[in-house]
Amino acid sequence: MIDVFMKRQKIVSDKIHEVEEQINTLTMEIHQMQQRKKTENQFIPIIKSMLLEYRETDDIEKKNRLLKSVLEKATFLRQKDWIKMDQFIIELYPLF
Repeated sequence: MIDVFMKRQKIVSDKIHEVEEQINTLTMEIHQMQQRKKTENQFIPIIKSMLLEYRETDDIEKKNRLLKSVLEKATFLRQKDWIKMDQFIIELYPLF
């Protein structure tokens, strides 16, 4: 009887441990999602404002400053075998 009890206790204990790990993982995911949402909510008005200013000006230096205010960096890739002028890849890395 004690042997059966010990086996059942181990099974229950293992399940409890597994569920606790799942809870911790889900809690971390929820926190990350909340942080991402908070960042998005802060980022969208900044980008919107920057885009309005960007479209209103013809000053290239101002446009560059505006882009640098929201981008960490941008990369441009164009393969030599790409013939069309619109064949390229631009990757943008936002500051936020």
